[in-house]
Amino acid sequence: MLLAKALLQAGDSASEIEDCLRRSLVFNGGLFDAADMLASLMVQQRRYDDAEDVISRILPRMSDPSPARGRLAWIHRQRGRKEEALEEMAASATAAPWALWGWDVLMDWLREDRKWEMARTLLCPVPPEVASNPNFRQRRLSLLRAAESTPEEIETEWNSLLRDFPDEVRLHLWRYDVLRANKRAREAASVLAAIRPVDSDSPDVLARLVEVLTDEDKKDEAIEALCRVWFAETELSTSPAGYAWKAVERRTPGAYANPLTGESDWADFKDEAYQDARGRLERGSRPTPTALSIMAAHAMEREFAKKTARQPFWRTWRAGPGVREVLDLLRLVDQAAWADGHYRAVLFRTLTEYGYQQIVVRYWKRNRAAVEAQVDSWAEVGRAFLGLDRGKEAHKILAGFRARAGVPMWAVANYVLSFSRRKRQDWEEIRSACGYALESLTHDNCAKYLAHVQAEMCALLDDAAAFRETWLKHSGYFSGELDEGEWFAGHHRYLLSKIPRLAGLLDVNETGLFRAASREYHETHFTRTPIPAASNPDTGQIPHWLWWIITWMAMSSISHMFFQNGPRR
Repeated sequence: MLLAKALLQAGDSASEIEDCLRRSLVFNGGLFDAADMLASLMVQQRRYDDAEDVISRILPRMSDPSPARGRLAWIHRQRGRKEEALEEMAASATAAPWALWGWDVLMDWLREDRKWEMARTLLCPVPPEVASNPNFRQRRLSLLRAAESTPEEIETEWNSLLRDFPDEVRLHLWRYDVLRANKRAREAASVLAAIRPVDSDSPDVLARLVEVLTDEDKKDEAIEALCRVWFAETELSTSPAGYAWKAVERRTPGAYANPLTGESDWADFKDEAYQDARGRLERGSRPTPTALSIMAAHAMEREFAKKTARQPFWRTWRAGPGVREVLDLLRLVDQAAWADGHYRAVLFRTLTEYGYQQIVVRYWKRNRAAVEAQVDSWAEVGRAFLGLDRGKEAHKILAGFRARAGVPMWAVANYVLSFSRRKRQDWEEIRSACGYALESLTHDNCAKYLAHVQAEMCALLDDAAAFRETWLKHSGYFSGELDEGEWFAGHHRYLLSKIPRLAGLLDVNETGLFRAASREYHETHFTRTPIPAASNPDTGQIPHWLWWIITWMAMSSISHMFFQNGPRR
């Protein structure tokens, strides 16, 4: 079980993690932690029946079955049986009120389903078994506020909560955020001042301190607090760096202008904060990855071009001021003793988002060993090649993903997109790559796309057995629609309806019709006009070969005019 946890944290093979957990249960069939991890892994892969079977087997062995009952309710919820799962979880929490995980999940579901009356019935008064837990009481109070309890009741509950837990930093910060949202800035500042002595180095406290100091017209102190967040030793969360920068951005230039001169000391606040952070970077200090990303985004605000899928080729001949500044940041990162591919990937991503993939490729050519040594920067180069419609180069650099550790699933999706799909061996390799990613990598927002592509390749290869296996193993991904946050290649959206139709033929044992439909799809597959992955009809892109023809014709015309007329006497 400990090995499985380590592999899970490292993002290694899902199949190896499953083997470890199953082996753990062979040694100890009553070890709930192993069964719980295994069930969660299976739900992530949409294997709901397998997950339910694992928990059902261990349920009779437990002296306190509430965790297993809660996990079963969670599996049912993930499967789509919301009402049944809500009733199961409420019964489990009521029977075992000391089980905090069940309460946390139940409160999430009550909020999601807007079951306000049920929430008040279950949570008023506070269950005595969890009254001493500040996190539970905080979440309970948030839910009661959403359930439209009176302001007086909420205020009384808050005063009691802060009085009972005077050293709980997260609790005070949450109260601070609520007061700020209600335009009660002075009271929020008082709450922050009360908790600062408890943990003065907390990035979350410092981020809110930036907000308070800008309100109090203390610019230098605000910049100092911002840099303490941006140059922290570790980054456990990305939110403090972004929160502090938004506080800087919200300071409207000119809002506090001098009535005599009409000028504001805060007009260049963002640039001053950026220059201070840049100076620290020049002196060798290491920013957090999120801070470097924010710095790069601010640098690109100088750019004369907007974000687009790909900038015109001529714009990469001489970089604009924003791109030059990002390249300077990249140079400073390369010179630092702590430089690694993760920081380079942050800057590559910013350039790619603005359509400057060509610059990323040029950097890769000059520093190939350093870039490919780290998986994040390596994956960003493959993404840049694909954005330039240079599928062969993207395919070549991403082809070795199986030999790397910690490969993100989106990198495999880019690898799949790099194929021309004109040969049978292409289909076989795409199917193999999708299968490897779905089995061995941590699933992200590209998992649904890869499952559909794997099924598509099985159909093209006329392999009904493999298609059926893919359909059953990843059935949760074949819902026919995209959930929020899921990514799916735009020119492959037809698979969302095509794959379920083919599966329907196999479900009624119409193997002949399935093969006929697959052959029909095989024929149309070659007649479809492929759409580039990074195409954008609004950018006015001209192919590279046409640029060279235009340039050659222009130079020929100038040369012809010069030599025909001769030099001036």
